[in-house]
Amino acid sequence: MFGLRRALSSGTLSFMSRSPSFIVVAGPFPPPVTGFAYVTLQMAERIARKYEVIRLDLSVDKPCGGIGYHVQRIGCVLRACRALVRLPRSPMRVLYLACDGGLGIIYTLGLSFVGRVLGFRLFIHHHSYAYIDRKKPLMASLVHITGAAATHIFLASFMRDAFAAQYGSPMKTTVIANSAFVPLAPDRHTESDEGWITLGLLSNLNASKGLYVFLDLLNEAKAQNLKIRGILAGPVADPQDTENLSRAQAALGDRLIYKGAVYGEAKEAFFDSLDVFVFPTRYANEAQPTVLFEAMAHGLPVLSFARGCIREQVGLSGAVLEQGEDFTRFALDFLKDWPKRENAYHAATIKAAFAARRAEAQKAVDSLFHEVSNCS
Repeated sequence: MFGLRRALSSGTLSFMSRSPSFIVVAGPFPPPVTGFAYVTLQMAERIARKYEVIRLDLSVDKPCGGIGYHVQRIGCVLRACRALVRLPRSPMRVLYLACDGGLGIIYTLGLSFVGRVLGFRLFIHHHSYAYIDRKKPLMASLVHITGAAATHIFLASFMRDAFAAQYGSPMKTTVIANSAFVPLAPDRHTESDEGWITLGLLSNLNASKGLYVFLDLLNEAKAQNLKIRGILAGPVADPQDTENLSRAQAALGDRLIYKGAVYGEAKEAFFDSLDVFVFPTRYANEAQPTVLFEAMAHGLPVLSFARGCIREQVGLSGAVLEQGEDFTRFALDFLKDWPKRENAYHAATIKAAFAARRAEAQKAVDSLFHEVSNCS
C-alpha cells in the first residue's frame, strides 16, 4: 500500500513495504563487515520472509571509540529517531533493536525510549557479554525504561540466566543462537599434506582477537619441530599489528600464510584448507562468535578461550580453555595427539551437530513475532 522504496545512507530509512504492517530493524548493517553487522543483516533478511521490513542502518565508517565514531553514531541515531516519528500508525508496530555494548548502550537506550513513547513493541537482541560479566548502569537503565514493552533476545539460555542475575528477570525473553544465520557448508574434499596440521584464525586481527597468541603458538610449534602451520585471514587495522605480522611471516616462512580479508569463494577455500580452527579471543564483548559456527559448518573442530557463550557454543566440537590459562600449551597438547583425536572430531559429526542447532535456531527466529502478528 505504501508503494514507497528508499535506500539512503547510514542511519537513514529504507522502505520495502507493501502493507501498513511492518517491523523496523535498527542496528549496524555491512559495511563494514563485523559479526554484529552480519547477524543484523541476516536477521532482517530472515524476518523479511514473513513480514514487511524497514531498515534503520546505524553503521559508521570510523574506528570504534573515537570522537569521529561517536559523532557519526549520534547522527545515525537522531536520523533513526526522526524516521520512527514519521512512520505511519500500523496494526503491527514492532521495533527490533540490535543492542550495542560498552558506551554504545546509550544509543540503544535512546532508540528504545523513543520507540516506547511511540508505542512500539520492542525486541532487544543482546550480542555482548561485557555488560553481563560486570553490571553496567546504562544496561540497568535500559531494562528499567523498556519494562514490559520489551522482549529480550539472548544467544543461549545461560546467557539469559546470567543477565537476569545482574539485572533481574526481564518480563519476556527468548533464545536464538547465531547458528540460525550461518549456512551449512558443502562437504569438503581436501587431503592432508604429509602429516602437517593446518590451523586457521579468521577475524579482525588484533591482540584482543588472538592474533599474538596465534603467532606464539606457531613459533612454539616451530621450536619443537612440530608439523604445524597456520593460515590467518581478516583485515589488520593497526599499523603496529601489520608490522608485527610481517615480522612473524619472515621468521616463520611457509609455516604462516596471511590471506588478508576473505569473502565468498576465498572464504570457503580458507575454511576448506584447515584441519583445526583456533580462536584465542579475549575481546570484552565476545558472546557467541558467528565465525565459530562457520568453522563448525565446515566440519572443523574449534580451540578457543571460554569467553561469553563459547564453551556451550563449541560443546563437543572442540576444546575450550578458561581465560588466563596458557593457550599455547593447551593447544599444543591437543594437537600432539591429533592422529588419535582426528576420528573423534570427524567432520560429518561436527556438521551434523551444527545443522541440528541451526534448524532449532531458525525455528526460534521464524516464531519470534508470532504473538505480535496474531494480536494485530
